[in-house]
Amino acid sequence: PVLSAPQYTPCSRLRQRIYNPETQSTGIAQTVLFAAPAQCENKSNSDGDDVSSSSTIYQQSQQSQYAYWLHESIREASYGNVKLAAILRRRTNEEKQSHSSTTEWKVTGKYCEVKVLSWMRIQEGIRHRAVSNQ
Repeated sequence: PVLSAPQYTPCSRLRQRIYNPETQSTGIAQTVLFAAPAQCENKSNSDGDDVSSSSTIYQQSQQSQYAYWLHESIREASYGNVKLAAILRRRTNEEKQSHSSTTEWKVTGKYCEVKVLSWMRIQEGIRHRAVSNQ
């Protein structure tokens, strides 16, 4: 089958409360990704990953309807690695009334692969190529 071109989106990583409807339980997910808004100025953390200010992260977490809960690494990749991710969906007001009103995200039971790139490793690769081409 022919696959469509991958989409590349700057993201921020946060801890979030999630609800699992299969077990009817809530918990804390340590690594949840949200798509960053286009006007977001990204900065790098100590791991070289893109991060945003806390106010920007709060705004984008309020705008996003889907998020990705990162699990284990599947394989190494150029400038980062590929991780298995559970797809989360923002809970509706009705869903919040039925169980755990403070939990914004619901596990959908669907998974995808997410390529996590290190901005620091990308910059190093660009510098290395620039030196090699001289």
